[in-house]
Amino acid sequence: MIKYSIVLLVLVFSLSACTDEAVKQPPSAPEAAIAGGYSRITNPDADEELFQVTKFLGSEIGLQTGNTSMGVEKVLEAYRQVVAGINYRVKLQMTDGSQYEAVVYMDLKDEISLTSLEKL
Repeated sequence: MIKYSIVLLVLVFSLSACTDEAVKQPPSAPEAAIAGGYSRITNPDADEELFQVTKFLGSEIGLQTGNTSMGVEKVLEAYRQVVAGINYRVKLQMTDGSQYEAVVYMDLKDEISLTSLEKL
């Protein structure tokens, strides 16, 4: 009886040591990523959806200012928030030197609408 108890104990300890590796948690998301919050787009020049957004903003800002020849020179900062679609918060420098911060919504059908626009 004692022999079986010792064997059982050795088995339990062996199994508990083996499962320690399997139970390890996967690496967590970076601290900057907040569920439901905005996440920074680290390489705005390589983001195809952001390119569509800046193209839309270039024409939209041109229409609102009455200067349709003005375009987007560069993206200064860009953030993405996943909702039922995607919100983009973008800070832009225009070809005339002016700067704007805009919030744009892209729905699930890739239709883009301007939520807010502020000249900086």
